[in-house]
Amino acid sequence: MLVTIDQIRAARALLNWSQAELATQAGLARPTVVNIETGQQSPELHSLQKIVAAFERADIEFGAHEAVRRRADDVKIYRGEQEFVKFFEEVLEYARSTGGRIFVSNVDERHWISTKGDFFISHYAIKMQKMRKNLDFRILIKEGDTYTPADKYATYRWVAAKDFASIPFHVYGDRLSVILFLEEPIIISVKNQRAADLYKEKFIQQWDKAMEMNTQPGTKPRSAKAKKKK
Repeated sequence: MLVTIDQIRAARALLNWSQAELATQAGLARPTVVNIETGQQSPELHSLQKIVAAFERADIEFGAHEAVRRRADDVKIYRGEQEFVKFFEEVLEYARSTGGRIFVSNVDERHWISTKGDFFISHYAIKMQKMRKNLDFRILIKEGDTYTPADKYATYRWVAAKDFASIPFHVYGDRLSVILFLEEPIIISVKNQRAADLYKEKFIQQWDKAMEMNTQPGTKPRSAKAKKKK
């Protein structure tokens, strides 16, 4: 058994979740959660997996001897091409299980394609396209850059060249991740809700000032904000 009934109750208590809220977070019917907690039915494996996943997304950890605790902030470092792929597999899993916002800024995606293009083209992009209806995926790139390999599942805008920074970041859920393209790619990913929220706020401010892309020759891109005011 993945977790015990007592662990489920304790985890709900730590989060101050009702049975109905746990059901919502886990994608289950409320009677299913009630029956599991009261022992009226033997829980099916897929139901327990959904419950555990819901608690893990809320920073709850389960340990031996029925231990339940909040997860501390953590930092993950991904080095090299294989761990580069591992990070983006985790982004895919977030998109699949949660959906919502994924913001990417200061990007030149040529670096990503040159690092692991086969993965991004034949796997990552295809998976993201299938989930695009559940995503708010936005990417900020440098003014004048027309290389947009993610345009089938993400929306791009241009950042003025003077405001464009050289270090890209990903922010989604409670994760803020910085990507460094050195001799080998390095991703530093911090799990901290406040930091993630601050960067989301910063991103949205940049997004509102950014320019909608216009690749027609002889035309000048206009800021999305100015276009709305017209």
